[in-house]
Amino acid sequence: MGNKEKDLLKKAIGYFHIFSGAHSDRFVFHDYISINNNVFLFKEIAKAEGIQKEEYGLGLVALVLSDLGIADATDKEIDNTTLVNNFIEVNEINEDEAKEIFSYIEFFKTNRQPKNLVEEVLRDTKYIHLGLPDALEKLELLRVEEEKTINKRYTELEWLEKCKLYFITHSFDSNYANRKFGVTRSRNYFELEKRIDKLRSEDHKEKKGHDSHADNLTDKEGEDMFKLAFRNSVNLIAVADRKAGMLIQINTLLAGVVFTFGVNKFEVNPFYIVPTATVLVGSALTVFFGVLASKPSKRSFYEDAGVDKENFFFGSFDKLDPAFRHVSWENYSTNINKLLKGNKKFVFEELIKESYQVRKVLSKKFSYLSIAYKIFFAGLLLGILGFLALLIYEYNYHEIPASGVVSETPF
Repeated sequence: MGNKEKDLLKKAIGYFHIFSGAHSDRFVFHDYISINNNVFLFKEIAKAEGIQKEEYGLGLVALVLSDLGIADATDKEIDNTTLVNNFIEVNEINEDEAKEIFSYIEFFKTNRQPKNLVEEVLRDTKYIHLGLPDALEKLELLRVEEEKTINKRYTELEWLEKCKLYFITHSFDSNYANRKFGVTRSRNYFELEKRIDKLRSEDHKEKKGHDSHADNLTDKEGEDMFKLAFRNSVNLIAVADRKAGMLIQINTLLAGVVFTFGVNKFEVNPFYIVPTATVLVGSALTVFFGVLASKPSKRSFYEDAGVDKENFFFGSFDKLDPAFRHVSWENYSTNINKLLKGNKKFVFEELIKESYQVRKVLSKKFSYLSIAYKIFFAGLLLGILGFLALLIYEYNYHEIPASGVVSETPF
């Protein structure tokens, strides 16, 4: 893959990032994270299959662009063909390259046999999520995406049967993909069949009482809801920590640069202490709130809510648990066995407590982040304006007048 193709791939990923950010409420499966994972996995499979980088440049670009929006959408804002055409026009891609990109996108839409090894790897990457450990959870995101974009509602059984057909019609072609991801793909398929059989059995038993229980969530739906909620919480906490770390790094560097600049200017004009102090104070406060946003939380939420301490530590990875080091194995195993052998209502109560804890953590983190960003922008803006005002004043004051005599400095 030459420099031109590399540059085009970066632009395609950036274009996808902008689109997914603007439509993140609908496209929860085909998001920026998934497309980056696909690019990484494609390169891994291509390298294992001995494909040279020069062979797949535009094919990889087409792989990224093929996941934009949906095909043949009435809303041109999310129509794949319209979005791809816009990308081609903006980046002035020539006619031959555009035809090659569209030929690959058309290949992804059809189920024809790949013509060469590059197409095999491209197709494997397109459906590689079927061979990943979280395939069934990811397919639930695809269900949410489809329901929001094409306004169609699926029952649990309808969706699982559609996923089963999806598995059957999309197998892996390349040797490496079959070796590394084939076993997990088969496990996912068998798990899917078990869920279908279980739902069919439950539907058969509940036919008589269907009318009285139509609006109630099934146990499976409740489990999936908690899975999605906790996974999203994990992702959001990771985002908050990354943002806090970025603010800390930026403001640490900024404080050092501004302090050095201000010290050098004090001898010329002591008024430089004002914008310098403004930026330094803003940076210090930003770092302070950034640290607050990223530090672990104390285990005080249950006391605030007036509920008992949870019996099972369900993965609240972002809170302090100093007392756990004193817990013996006997007590721990007893409590876990008691929980797992308890009724479903008790288990769901524990999950709800944990969900409450995580939501509290998220609320506190993003509150501190919001304050940090406001202080950062305010301090930076005021400092820049102060420096500009002093520089402009110095320039005008030291300007040589018509008489040729330079004005004396007022300081």
